[in-house]
Amino acid sequence: MTEYTEKSGIILADSSLVYMAPHQASKQISMLKKETNVKVIDEMNGFYLIEIPKQKNEFLWTAKKNVLLNKK
Repeated sequence: MTEYTEKSGIILADSSLVYMAPHQASKQISMLKKETNVKVIDEMNGFYLIEIPKQKNEFLWTAKKNVLLNKK
């Protein structure tokens, strides 16, 4: 099993779709506004598993292209 270091970032797009699973055909949960702060927990199939302060402990997936990771 590979280790993944949690990262922080912000949403780049004006509106970023949030999915239940890391696939565009999965159920859409919501949209995130531009400049929303997110914590990236994992990545898979071109998606990031993210956590936002309002919805902790939920599986939220968004496309990698919509997230700008903060430099350390």
